This record gives sequence, structure tokens and C-alpha cells, in this order.
Amino acid sequence: MISNYYTLRALVHEWKQDLPGCVLADAYSQSRDELTLALGSPQQDWMLRASVRAPLHFLFRSEGYNRARRNVVTLFEPALGKTVTTIRIAERDRLVYLDLKGGLSFQFMLFGPRANIFLTQEDGTILEAFQADTELSGTKAPTPQPAPLVESFGDFEARWRTDKRTVEQALTTALPLFDRTLAAEVVYRAGVTARRPAECSEMDRRALFEAASELQKALEKPSPRIYWRGRFPEAFSLVQLRTCTPLQEELFDTVNAAVSVFVRKSLALERFRKTYEPLEKALASALNHYRSSAERMLEDLSKESRADRYEHWGHLLMASAAGEGPGRDRITLPDIFSG
Repeated sequence: MISNYYTLRALVHEWKQDLPGCVLADAYSQSRDELTLALGSPQQDWMLRASVRAPLHFLFRSEGYNRARRNVVTLFEPALGKTVTTIRIAERDRLVYLDLKGGLSFQFMLFGPRANIFLTQEDGTILEAFQADTELSGTKAPTPQPAPLVESFGDFEARWRTDKRTVEQALTTALPLFDRTLAAEVVYRAGVTARRPAECSEMDRRALFEAASELQKALEKPSPRIYWRGRFPEAFSLVQLRTCTPLQEELFDTVNAAVSVFVRKSLALERFRKTYEPLEKALASALNHYRSSAERMLEDLSKESRADRYEHWGHLLMASAAGEGPGRDRITLPDIFSG
């Protein structure tokens, strides 16, 4: 839910009071998929961080200004020194705009397989693109595509698709501004047990619409929180998630604070896994190898020794096979030592 429309809208609402009037002092990238815009005013410096890498698309700000000295690429130079006039989000779409004095704008498109950030001219032409700049410069930036209004059960019914694999997928089609987290919450609150959209009765669909309407009202007054599984962030939400009841819940004063913590902890967890998962796999492989070796050794030890068996047969031949003659392939003898 980090890059959900409702989250981005709430962030824009929090920032619209103090970002206008700031000057863009720097625009740089310390990694291939993340952009930082340094914004300053006499009262406060901010760093606006955005990521275009799936699955963790994000946008949040932090206080101060801190640029690494190495492996940093300066970008969007035509915008440097420009003053922010407005920050806004498209109507019922996830496109976020940071407008600058003089007609330039940053357009954040933090969703889809080709997520990107553009610096556009007043007519919407891309002056510079964060990703695929050579391909996209000089073309038109994507235009907002407002999600349809679903204000009545009739609107909901008209958009209900029975060919979707799950009820959650049918919900995100009927309610395009809802992501999978919100869709799962709607199903839980509605008490619908059908797994496939075609199995939902009219009563089920009405319950889903009513639960979605209730959730939509709650999203108008965000109450940001993170759900933790131990030390690891499991989910971010603007509203209480009853699907996450068993998890530890932490409330935050602002949406930006919650997004910032969730992103930082998620990135730290990702780095931890990249560092230690290969080591864990190597240790697990070694453990399995030595466990198998130990099991084979124990199995061999539990069996009768071949050396002892051959010695026993030799004594039998010497003691009982006199006069039988050489050249035989087989011989049957009484075991005179077993009594």
C-alpha cells in the first residue's frame, strides 16, 4: 500500500503546506532505481526520495540534506535552482507532480512495469527522464487516467468480473483505486467465503460493496500504522487492517513518518537477506551433506561386519569342507560354530 493512490494523496496533503517555496538545490541518484531531490528553504531542508524499482515503489521525504561523496550521479540539471510552486496529485490517479517556477514539473509515475520520473515542460513534453532518457526525451509524458467513480451498488455490479481468478482480483478490477491489501481487507470485513467471483451471490456482492464503502470513508481520514512480525515490517496501512490482527501494530502521527519507517526497514531487511541468504543456503547444504554422511555411517555400523562374516566362512571351509575338492562355485555346509 506504499504507492497506493490513497497513500500518495495523503503524502501530498501533508507536504503542500511547506514544500512550495523551497528551492531545488540538488537532484541525484546513488542507486540505479532511486532518485533524491534536495529541497531547501530558510526554515527547513528536505530530501524527497523516490524509487521506481518494483515491488517497492515509494515516495517519502526526510529532514536535512546528506549527499554521499561517491557513486552519485547528478540529474535534472535544468531544474536546479528552481522554486517549487505546488505539489499535487492527479484526480483519481497515482501521478504526482512537483511544479516549479518557470513551467517545469517533475512527474512521478511510481507504478507499473515502466515506473519512471520525468522532468516535463509546460506542454507536457519530457525534457529528461530518470529511466530510458534517450528513448523518452522529447516525447509526451503520460497523461492522467482518472479511475472511474464507483458510487453505487449498480456501478459496482457493472464493473464486477466473474472471469477473474479470485474475489480479490475482481474487487481490484471493480475498484481500481484499491490494491490487493485493501481488497483482502474488504473480503474479510464482508465475511465472504466464496473463492471465485462467479461463486459470489448478490448478497455477497452487496456485502463486499458495503465493506468497500466503509473502508473508503476511513481512508479519507488516514490513521497510518505499520504491522510488525517480530522485528520485520509486514504491512503498512492508512487504516486498521483486521486481517493483520495477530500482528503487532504501531501507530504514527503522520503518513510520511510511517512510510519512511516502513521503507527503511524493508530496505534493511532486503540488504540483510541478500547478504546472509547465500550463507544460510551454503550452511544448510553443508548440514544436509554431513547429516547424510552421518546417517550412512550409522547404517553401516548397525550392519554385520563383512570382515567378520568372511572370517566366519573361512573357518567353516577349513573345518568342514575337507575332501570336497577344488573348483566348486557353490557349497553348502552346516554352521558348526553357531551352536
